[in-house]
Amino acid sequence: MRKVKENKTKSQLLQEIVDMRQRVAELEGVEIEHRRVIEAIKIANAELCQVFDAAADGMCIIDKKFNIRRVNRAFLALAGLSSDETIGKKCYQIFRDPRCHTTRCSLTRIFNGEVRIECEVEKEFPNGTKIPCIITATPYRQHDGELFGIVEDIKDITELNRTQEQLREYRLHLEQLVENRTAELIVAKEQLEVEVIKRRRMEESLEELYQMEKKLRRELEAQIEHMVIFTRVLIHELKTPLTPMLGASDILVDILKDEELLRIARNINRGAHNLNNRINDLMDLAKGEIGILELGCSTVDMLQILHEVVDYVSPEVERREQLLSLQVPDSLPVVWADEDRIRQVILNLIMNSIRFTPAGGKITLTASAVDAKLIIEVKDTGCGIAENDQLWLFEPFHKPRMQVAKPSGLGLGLPLSKILVQLHGGQIWSKSKNGKGSTFAFSIPLDARV
Repeated sequence: MRKVKENKTKSQLLQEIVDMRQRVAELEGVEIEHRRVIEAIKIANAELCQVFDAAADGMCIIDKKFNIRRVNRAFLALAGLSSDETIGKKCYQIFRDPRCHTTRCSLTRIFNGEVRIECEVEKEFPNGTKIPCIITATPYRQHDGELFGIVEDIKDITELNRTQEQLREYRLHLEQLVENRTAELIVAKEQLEVEVIKRRRMEESLEELYQMEKKLRRELEAQIEHMVIFTRVLIHELKTPLTPMLGASDILVDILKDEELLRIARNINRGAHNLNNRINDLMDLAKGEIGILELGCSTVDMLQILHEVVDYVSPEVERREQLLSLQVPDSLPVVWADEDRIRQVILNLIMNSIRFTPAGGKITLTASAVDAKLIIEVKDTGCGIAENDQLWLFEPFHKPRMQVAKPSGLGLGLPLSKILVQLHGGQIWSKSKNGKGSTFAFSIPLDARV
């Protein structure tokens, strides 16, 4: 019995040893896990400290006895202190906040149950610096949940306030600009309203003028139509009796031998032809004014026409004891023109110079090609034309007052010449000085197809 008991005790001891070893192994595992947890906590704490220290806002941890336990670099920069001058000091020694130890103190309010406090204050630090800040205080509890103190976040809002002030000034500036612009727009609106009223009145006035012009145009068209009808009837009535007179006078000039009768017949023939020419001029002028005068154009040798005109008027020039000079180059470009009408224009200008140039005077006919145009010029040393009369030279039925010769005819030569030149796409002009002669000239385009 004793032996069995001893064996049993040994067995129990062995089991206890096994259990003990197993327990030691478990304890070693717990210790390793504990060390790993502690190491993880250290790493997390180091990371948290790095985040705390790198925060842009000033941050500090204050315990329940108002002692500053930890600060970051931003806090030290705001306070202008070192960590040795801050850690362990009372918060009211650093902040100089009159609210400390009162019900308005952040720590006191959190001890009384508030979860989070945010307020805007002006913090004064030991170096005398006063900084506008936004303070955010939150409870800081230990691992067992017991309140240790508070974490206070201090955000420097100096730049924010400056920016807000700038924004406020800018807003005021914008409001002033808007006010000024509004005033300008009101003035502009009033001016615009005045302009609109003026414009409306002007439009009404223009409408009245348009209606008046319309009425006058209708009256003018009616007068032109009446004038055309009258001219046609007049020409017909003049041409009817004149045609047999021309034929009869031509026959008489050819068959009469008696000098006295021949002289009378020639006078009748000359008068009849002059009257026929004036009737033709009147008819051409009427056609030109109403736009039905047409040209028969072809290529024209201007040198030949100029020589023919000079030969034609030479007897009259000699009779009046004048000198006619033709000054042209050896050749001239051809032009696209109505040969008879161009000859008529040149003859009109030369006959005017002959008529108003005294005996011994000089008439010069020139021609030249300039800038794709042919320019014909008739210059005389006659009596000239008064300045007032020059304004109306190319108007129908105008006869200037001349010192040398009394104008004859109806005053149709220059107006008709103007119409004929313009139909050719050219221009006609004059230069004159009273008592010192005149110059009449016209230009027509050269034949572009040659």
